[in-house]
Parts: sequence; C-alpha cells; structure tokens
Amino acid sequence: EKIKDRPVVAIINKSDLPRRIDIEKIREKIGHLVQISASEGEGVQALEQEICRLLKLDQLDSSAGVIANERQRSCVEEAWKTMEQAKQALDG
Repeated sequence: EKIKDRPVVAIINKSDLPRRIDIEKIREKIGHLVQISASEGEGVQALEQEICRLLKLDQLDSSAGVIANERQRSCVEEAWKTMEQAKQALDG
C-alpha cells in the first residue's frame, strides 16, 4: 500500500541459485522486477537500465543543451547513489 503510487523495482538477488520464492507473485505485487547475481555480476546492466527508466533518463531531450545535461547529471548521480546503497545492502 505504501509503494502503490511510487516508482519501485524489486531486485531479486542470487539468481544463480535455485529459486525459493515465487517471482511471479512479486511481479504481480510490484510490477517491475530485476533478477541479479551480485556474486556473479549478472543482471547489473538490466538493473542500471531499470533505474534509468524509473528516473526517466530515457525521456531526456539530448538536444536541450546545458539544462538537460545538468538534469541528466543529477539523475545519474542519484541512480549511482541508489545502486551503491543496493550493493551495500546486498554485501551486508
């Protein structure tokens, strides 16, 4: 209920191991889901793409000049911080 109207992506780690959870149930509840294997480095690019989609980096107008570049820089910094926090959480 708290995340209903927020941009959210579920990140399922340990995709290289046998599944113990119902991925489809999570997808039904959350919508967007990315499976990764932090130890193998798999799925990281898909996670980056999903974060860019959530931050709407794919909707920036590259011909808009400096303002778009500043906005893009800010979005990339925010995405980077989010990925670092996710990595720290996965590493424990």
